[in-house]
Amino acid sequence: MCMVSTNCLSSLSECLNALPLHMTQELPQRGDHVTIVCAAADEQEALRFVDDLGAKPVALCLFDADESHNKNGPYGIGRVGFDNLNMFPEATILLYSPEYFSVPVKKSNGFFAAKTLLRHVGHFTLAPALKHDTWHTRRFPDMYSEHGRQLEDIFTKLKDDSSRIAFAQAVKMLLTGNPGYCRPAPYAQYFHPDVCVRGGDTVVDGGTHSLAECKLFAEATGKDGQVLCFEPEPSLYQRLAKEAADLPSSTYHIRPFHCGLGASSFSCYIVSEDAGSWMTNKPRAGASKVMMRDLDSLLIENGIKRVDVIKLDVEGCECDVLRGAAECIRRDKPRLMISGYHRKDDLITIPALLHSIEPAYTLCFACHECFVGEFLYYAQV
Repeated sequence: MCMVSTNCLSSLSECLNALPLHMTQELPQRGDHVTIVCAAADEQEALRFVDDLGAKPVALCLFDADESHNKNGPYGIGRVGFDNLNMFPEATILLYSPEYFSVPVKKSNGFFAAKTLLRHVGHFTLAPALKHDTWHTRRFPDMYSEHGRQLEDIFTKLKDDSSRIAFAQAVKMLLTGNPGYCRPAPYAQYFHPDVCVRGGDTVVDGGTHSLAECKLFAEATGKDGQVLCFEPEPSLYQRLAKEAADLPSSTYHIRPFHCGLGASSFSCYIVSEDAGSWMTNKPRAGASKVMMRDLDSLLIENGIKRVDVIKLDVEGCECDVLRGAAECIRRDKPRLMISGYHRKDDLITIPALLHSIEPAYTLCFACHECFVGEFLYYAQV
């Protein structure tokens, strides 16, 4: 948790002004002591980089090396692991990662190193500098001036201080495009301490990008629960269905559906790329025709009488899916885990729509990654 005084939590504007910057791009100066964090392949380049600055490396942590390698290094520089980065409190911690955003972010070793650093230390420097205005460093400098009243209202209605701080971090990142204001939540994504999958639950996994999360949900529901997963793209659905069928049915109760979720039932086209998938009404090269379904009618057709959890990560269609699940939400009041970052106004429109469907929901909020994305609303009655 970042250190923000409770006195600054009375309004979003005060909290925005008080937020510390955990990850900066202010390079060390000549003569400064530096602890270098880098990949093994970048070790020589990182040392040259620090030497060119005129700074003095005092320790080195290779984030993709095992513990023994970090303990026994050359150059007369101490080798440390992540747990020992504060051995040199006077040193600037420098994460040197040329590929931090140059490859798909979730495949970037530097991205994982930054996330680990944010959980171990309060502040570090990233080099080389980030390229702004990529998808993961989007910025909307007028967001608060245009939507301040709505943002302040959401802020005051969040359930707890940790949610308010996380919400302020998300807004600050969107205002500045700087992911350095974020400190990821101390729990795994979709496993909020209160809003989580429990034994015997029926779970709707909206946005099943792989079977990995489905398996975690199925393990949490146990033998008396089930996970309904949805994948509209044909090749991904075939892989998902095969992997699910190969799992032991006594342990994993997973039901794949060959469709996406939306506000109603209709057909459209899906384009899949490295950065994600998106929908279009017009055919185009590389697009697949897919079927979308509203959750309410699908549940009736399949005889599913109750839903306990709905997780949504559907590439900007979260509000559409909520509209198509309105009856289920009013009737069952399931726990909700909703991505809030695909569209610029998701932070505002998602809670407004949810409360128009069922006003009894209370909201929590969390940031789960160290880039401008992976913000989640967690809601329950």
